[in-house]
Amino acid sequence: MHSDTSPLALGYATPAMLGRAFGTLAAARPVYDDTFLQVPMILRRADVLAALRSPEIYSNRCFSVGPLVASPIALDGAQHARIRRVYNRFFAPAAVARYEAEVVEPVARALIEDLAGEPSVELIAGFATRLPIAVMSRLLELPADAMERTQRWTQALISWIVAPFRPEVVEAGQQAEQSLRGFVRPRIEAELEHPGASLLGEIVRGVQAEGDGTVAECENTAMSLVVAAYETTTAMLASVLGALLLHPDLLAQARADRQRLAPTLEEAMRWGNVVPFLLRALTRDVTLDGVTLAAGSVVALCTTSVNYDAELHPDPERLDITRKQSHVTFGSGPHYCVGAPLARIEARVGLALLLDRFPELRLDPTRPPEFRFGARGITMFVPDALHVLRG
Repeated sequence: MHSDTSPLALGYATPAMLGRAFGTLAAARPVYDDTFLQVPMILRRADVLAALRSPEIYSNRCFSVGPLVASPIALDGAQHARIRRVYNRFFAPAAVARYEAEVVEPVARALIEDLAGEPSVELIAGFATRLPIAVMSRLLELPADAMERTQRWTQALISWIVAPFRPEVVEAGQQAEQSLRGFVRPRIEAELEHPGASLLGEIVRGVQAEGDGTVAECENTAMSLVVAAYETTTAMLASVLGALLLHPDLLAQARADRQRLAPTLEEAMRWGNVVPFLLRALTRDVTLDGVTLAAGSVVALCTTSVNYDAELHPDPERLDITRKQSHVTFGSGPHYCVGAPLARIEARVGLALLLDRFPELRLDPTRPPEFRFGARGITMFVPDALHVLRG
């Protein structure tokens, strides 16, 4: 099962190189010990998909410590179903459409106009990082000057989730959690008194509809939203932009025909490998092709090997917008990402407006990106920078 160098420890010129590395491993064995994550990684498509759809065996209880302890990602069974119903309420199609018109589009336009006045542009810092925080701040009706603090706190919290074995990371994460809770709590208390039309008001109504209206429950829901909105959407935007900037022909096609935009984004999500694995805890012993994993073990499910499986996606290293999509970038099964609709809207609206404002947008050929897990402190697989030319 052992491999000396984890593909996650290396940098790559394109995301397809990570896909190839995991594909090679998956062809040779069902499981290997990943030296970067320090857990066994399940590699083969059938095993990964079965695991994602079997939370009674592959449990999310590995997240039962830390800031997400009461969020859907850390729960299974009836508890997960109850909290998920709360999230489904404010990520329903009608609600998401309203967020697009009232929040995402005007926020994205304003950020892009800021970029127009800059002498040089790096899209991750200038756009992919700022858009999700600005959108969530508007949805929750947080003060504009809170964006930088919120971003700093969420980065510390996510580092704690990913590296709970490092004391200095845990300490910084605990301090950030206290700060974020102290920031969110008075706003939750005000909404409980007089629920408004913001997303915080929707959270309060959703929690109350499920039989609980405590400050703690509403606070936990809001916190998990802020954390997920920052890291996941920032990484997904950076990954999609990086993938398409590496394919100027596809970018030109999307610019000329906006009907191509949605399938182009879906294929870029598959190709970009932004979430190369998902962690789970085993509730019982599992044997895969002669390899036994013990109950209680934490394992990584390799989503990249699914997205680059040649039977599911022929010629997987090619970014092909005509292929039928079945990627697992947002997961699969009961824990499929509830925020996926909002993330997709931010990517679609953001890219369309960037193409409108900067019709000659392209990578700076003198400063090519490197794709790496953990680049820029983001605990996903993203480019380290996206330096672009606009004219």
